Amino acid sequence: MNNRKTAGKIQLVLTLVIIGLLALWICSITMQSLASIENLQSISMLLLIVVVLYFLLGGFYYVELEHEDDVINVKFYNSFPFSREFKMYRIPVSALISYEITGNAFFQQKLVLFQMTSNQASKYPPIYITAMSAKDKAKLFAFLNELVK
Repeated sequence: MNNRKTAGKIQLVLTLVIIGLLALWICSITMQSLASIENLQSISMLLLIVVVLYFLLGGFYYVELEHEDDVINVKFYNSFPFSREFKMYRIPVSALISYEITGNAFFQQKLVLFQMTSNQASKYPPIYITAMSAKDKAKLFAFLNELVK
Protein backbone atom coordinates (compact mmCIF):
# COMPACT_ATOMS: atom_id res chain seq x y z
CA MET A 1 0.00 0.00 0.00
CA ASN A 2 1.48 3.36 -1.02
CA ASN A 3 0.52 6.82 -2.24
CA ARG A 4 3.11 7.16 -5.00
CA LYS A 5 0.73 8.63 -7.63
CA THR A 6 -0.97 11.13 -5.33
CA ALA A 7 2.29 12.32 -3.75
CA GLY A 8 3.83 12.69 -7.22
CA LYS A 9 0.89 14.78 -8.47
CA ILE A 10 0.99 17.04 -5.43
CA GLN A 11 4.75 17.46 -5.77
CA LEU A 12 4.39 18.37 -9.46
CA VAL A 13 1.57 20.88 -8.89
CA LEU A 14 3.27 22.64 -5.98
CA THR A 15 6.60 22.75 -7.84
CA LEU A 16 4.89 24.30 -10.89
CA VAL A 17 3.14 26.88 -8.69
CA ILE A 18 6.49 27.80 -7.09
CA ILE A 19 8.16 28.13 -10.50
CA GLY A 20 5.24 30.25 -11.79
CA LEU A 21 5.35 32.59 -8.79
CA LEU A 22 9.13 32.88 -9.07
CA ALA A 23 8.78 33.73 -12.77
CA LEU A 24 6.12 36.36 -11.97
CA TRP A 25 8.40 37.92 -9.36
CA ILE A 26 11.38 37.99 -11.74
CA CYS A 27 9.22 39.46 -14.54
CA SER A 28 7.87 42.14 -12.22
CA ILE A 29 11.44 43.19 -11.43
CA THR A 30 12.69 43.20 -15.01
CA MET A 31 9.73 44.48 -17.00
CA GLN A 32 8.81 48.12 -16.60
CA SER A 33 5.15 47.65 -17.58
CA LEU A 34 4.58 45.01 -14.88
CA ALA A 35 6.52 47.03 -12.33
CA SER A 36 3.97 49.83 -12.64
CA ILE A 37 1.34 47.56 -11.09
CA GLU A 38 1.34 48.58 -7.48
CA ASN A 39 2.98 46.12 -5.05
CA LEU A 40 3.22 43.27 -7.60
CA GLN A 41 6.78 42.47 -6.53
CA SER A 42 5.85 42.35 -2.85
CA ILE A 43 2.69 40.32 -3.42
CA SER A 44 4.37 37.80 -5.71
CA MET A 45 7.29 37.34 -3.28
CA LEU A 46 4.92 36.94 -0.33
CA LEU A 47 2.86 34.33 -2.23
CA LEU A 48 6.06 32.53 -3.21
CA ILE A 49 7.22 32.34 0.41
CA VAL A 50 3.78 31.16 1.60
CA VAL A 51 3.60 28.39 -1.03
CA VAL A 52 7.17 27.20 -0.34
CA LEU A 53 6.49 27.06 3.42
CA TYR A 54 3.18 25.24 2.82
CA PHE A 55 4.96 22.69 0.62
CA LEU A 56 7.84 22.27 3.09
CA LEU A 57 5.82 22.10 6.31
CA GLY A 58 2.47 20.77 5.06
CA GLY A 59 3.19 17.11 5.68
CA PHE A 60 3.27 15.96 2.07
CA TYR A 61 4.99 12.59 2.48
CA TYR A 62 5.34 9.55 0.29
CA VAL A 63 4.27 6.64 2.51
CA GLU A 64 4.60 2.92 1.82
CA LEU A 65 3.36 0.13 4.09
CA GLU A 66 4.32 -3.49 3.54
CA HIS A 67 3.32 -6.56 5.50
CA GLU A 68 6.13 -9.14 5.54
CA ASP A 69 5.84 -12.27 7.68
CA ASP A 70 5.14 -10.96 11.20
CA VAL A 71 6.44 -7.41 10.61
CA ILE A 72 5.01 -4.22 9.12
CA ASN A 73 7.52 -2.06 7.25
CA VAL A 74 6.52 1.61 7.18
CA LYS A 75 8.68 3.67 4.80
CA PHE A 76 8.22 7.40 4.27
CA TYR A 77 9.95 10.58 3.17
CA ASN A 78 9.03 14.21 2.55
CA SER A 79 8.07 14.96 -1.06
CA PHE A 80 9.64 18.45 -0.92
CA PRO A 81 12.39 18.29 -3.58
CA PHE A 82 15.20 19.37 -1.24
CA SER A 83 16.41 17.87 2.03
CA ARG A 84 14.60 14.55 1.71
CA GLU A 85 15.15 12.19 4.59
CA PHE A 86 14.09 8.57 4.21
CA LYS A 87 12.76 6.95 7.38
CA MET A 88 11.55 3.45 8.12
CA TYR A 89 9.82 1.72 11.03
CA ARG A 90 9.68 -2.05 11.51
CA ILE A 91 6.76 -2.89 13.76
CA PRO A 92 5.93 -6.43 14.87
CA VAL A 93 2.29 -7.17 13.97
CA SER A 94 1.68 -8.77 17.36
CA ALA A 95 2.82 -5.59 19.16
CA LEU A 96 0.70 -3.12 17.13
CA ILE A 97 -2.28 -2.21 19.30
CA SER A 98 -3.90 0.86 17.72
CA TYR A 99 -3.52 3.94 15.56
CA GLU A 100 -4.97 7.43 15.39
CA ILE A 101 -5.26 10.19 12.81
CA THR A 102 -4.75 13.81 13.90
CA GLY A 103 -4.52 17.16 12.15
CA ASN A 104 -6.20 18.85 9.23
CA ALA A 105 -6.77 17.08 5.89
CA PHE A 106 -5.03 19.94 4.02
CA PHE A 107 -2.15 20.64 6.40
CA GLN A 108 -0.12 18.27 8.55
CA GLN A 109 -2.49 15.34 8.86
CA LYS A 110 -0.67 12.68 10.88
CA LEU A 111 -0.88 8.95 11.42
CA VAL A 112 0.32 7.85 14.87
CA LEU A 113 0.93 4.14 15.51
CA PHE A 114 0.88 2.61 19.00
CA GLN A 115 2.81 -0.46 20.08
CA MET A 116 2.68 -2.47 23.29
CA THR A 117 6.09 -2.68 24.96
CA SER A 118 6.55 -4.36 28.33
CA ASN A 119 3.08 -3.69 29.74
CA GLN A 120 2.74 -0.13 28.47
CA ALA A 121 1.70 1.51 25.23
CA SER A 122 4.29 3.51 23.37
CA LYS A 123 3.77 5.57 20.26
CA TYR A 124 5.91 6.10 17.21
CA PRO A 125 6.67 9.60 15.94
CA PRO A 126 3.93 10.80 13.57
CA ILE A 127 3.86 9.92 9.89
CA TYR A 128 2.40 12.72 7.76
CA ILE A 129 -0.33 11.54 5.39
CA THR A 130 -1.52 14.85 3.93
CA ALA A 131 -0.47 13.68 0.45
CA MET A 132 -2.89 10.74 0.51
CA SER A 133 -6.11 10.85 -1.46
CA ALA A 134 -9.38 9.69 0.09
CA LYS A 135 -8.99 6.39 -1.77
CA ASP A 136 -5.44 5.92 -0.41
CA LYS A 137 -6.64 6.72 3.12
CA ALA A 138 -9.47 4.19 2.82
CA LYS A 139 -6.93 1.53 1.80
CA LEU A 140 -4.67 2.57 4.69
CA PHE A 141 -7.50 2.33 7.23
CA ALA A 142 -8.60 -1.06 5.89
CA PHE A 143 -4.99 -2.30 6.06
CA LEU A 144 -4.50 -1.06 9.63
CA ASN A 145 -7.94 -2.20 10.85
CA GLU A 146 -7.16 -5.70 9.62
CA LEU A 147 -3.88 -5.75 11.58
CA VAL A 148 -5.12 -4.12 14.80
CA LYS A 149 -8.28 -6.26 15.31
